[in-house]
Amino acid sequence: MVWSWVGLAHAAPLNDPHPNSDQNPQQVSGQALPGASLSSQGDPQSSANQLLLRADQQTFDQQNQVFLATGNVSLTFRRAILQANQVRVDLRRRTLTATGDVFLSVGEQKIRGQDLEYNFAQETGEFRQVHGEIFFASLEADTASLSTDPKPLTLASPDRATPRLVRFRAERLRFDARTWEGENVLITNDPVDPPELALQAPQARLTLDERGSGLLTTTGAQLVFDGVTFVPAPGRFRLDQFRRGLPLTLRTDAGEPRRGLLLQANFELLDQPDVSFILSPQFYLSRWLTNANTRGLADLIGLETSLRIRAAGGQLLSVLTQLDGLVVDQLGSRLRGQVVYSIPVGAGGRVSAFYSYRELFFNGLLGFQTVNQRLGITYSSPTFTLGDPDLRLNTSASLEWVDALGEQQINRDPEQALQNAEPLQLAKLSLNANLNRRFPLWLAPIPDLELSQLRFSRDPVQQGLWLVTGVSGSQFLYSNGGSQSYLVGRVGIEAVIGQLLADTFDYTGLNLTYSNGILSGTSPFLYDRITTQEQLEMGILQQIYGPLQIGAETTLDLQTGRSVDTTYSIGFQRRTYGITVKFSPSRQTGALELRIDDFNFSN
Repeated sequence: MVWSWVGLAHAAPLNDPHPNSDQNPQQVSGQALPGASLSSQGDPQSSANQLLLRADQQTFDQQNQVFLATGNVSLTFRRAILQANQVRVDLRRRTLTATGDVFLSVGEQKIRGQDLEYNFAQETGEFRQVHGEIFFASLEADTASLSTDPKPLTLASPDRATPRLVRFRAERLRFDARTWEGENVLITNDPVDPPELALQAPQARLTLDERGSGLLTTTGAQLVFDGVTFVPAPGRFRLDQFRRGLPLTLRTDAGEPRRGLLLQANFELLDQPDVSFILSPQFYLSRWLTNANTRGLADLIGLETSLRIRAAGGQLLSVLTQLDGLVVDQLGSRLRGQVVYSIPVGAGGRVSAFYSYRELFFNGLLGFQTVNQRLGITYSSPTFTLGDPDLRLNTSASLEWVDALGEQQINRDPEQALQNAEPLQLAKLSLNANLNRRFPLWLAPIPDLELSQLRFSRDPVQQGLWLVTGVSGSQFLYSNGGSQSYLVGRVGIEAVIGQLLADTFDYTGLNLTYSNGILSGTSPFLYDRITTQEQLEMGILQQIYGPLQIGAETTLDLQTGRSVDTTYSIGFQRRTYGITVKFSPSRQTGALELRIDDFNFSN
């Protein structure tokens, strides 16, 4: 089957195919079909229940109440526009049959097929040999626009994931106002044929929820990469405002005790539109391979859980737990957890109440620090544009109670501070503000490219050179009378050279940023203590061959000459998906990330 794709921005208008209709006495343009309403609900004379038909030829069987239209047929019903070679409408049975190059447009949804049958009374239909587009941002509203149910719908909140457009094809597609069922289905996020990435399944079912969520269930589904690599896909996943993890992840992490390389499976036990509960068993590969476990099997198996509940008005409750090994008598030292409840305020701000237990922070020269407990409330402002869209300001404030390692007598030497640390319990007030601006020094014209030319990036690459500046201010006040104030300025250069169109060395991304600040006072805690005032940040991302890219980022403390943080990466980047491996020797952590665009998977 040959695929067709019509971009939303380039969709052809449905113009009258017969502008000289007065010269064709057999054509009826914009004719409302006679007879009773096609729905058992509502006013039979309401224009919302009428079909508007246009065709080269039309015949009407008065006795059987059947309309037959042939030749360049265009039919309009509510927001739906149907085009075909032939359309037959039975007014008594309230059914429609369309054959021959059938094209159906419902809002932003575009579908083509061999033939279509639709029952207006039952609001059900069946398409055969069908292919088209699904625009998830408006799918529910578009489908509901065909319904005669007068009840209004409540759409998803505006802060949901970025709108997604995917293409599909199926041998047979049955649908109603809430459900799409397909046979031998292929779904892709790639606008180009042949697709780089596709989800194929013998059976697939998409169920729409009135709150703007879609549940996709499949049988025997596989992810197909470049038509040759087949990976089993989850049997069900929900398309909604939550970003969901992949079924299996592999990563390394630090902490105390250190878990190293671990394999994690993610089981979504509850996947309602506004509720998500994920249970994630873990197996610690590093401990197993190095025989580092001291408690047998219990030391090799861990568990993470994630509960997210979204309520009306954008309220969000998040509960995360992590158990490092099933060693019961060490539960207190192996358990980590966090509870956050946030509500939107103003135009884009959020207020959050939180509690965390054994939260892990990375603080440069002081390494990883575990905060035993934090309880508080914080406000985060939206990002303000101050006249110029490149001049941006954001602020935050928090009041919290903290139980963490610190010093009664401050020692500015990091090694001495680590040796002298003891538990402290203090109240803390934080005030922060950040002002940033990017100045374009040189910008190359963005090339006008066909989608098929974008092999290694989702969008055309903007080549250029930018000057990056920023000022940040922080004020920390502690209940023991201590304080820490820091005002820092940043200036740097960012450059992008190449367009990712050629096979070799056609992309280089560079950044170099110098920062220096004025520090007054020292935090009594270690996790938030500022130990590096003068820093140099450097980074490079380089295409090697085709989709293969390598990168490195590092931060240097210019006062001591020591590396604060370094991360290396190697990636395989395509137009619709990407695979990246990252490793940080400073943090002794790493990750394997899989990027799949236009579905709501997170890395």
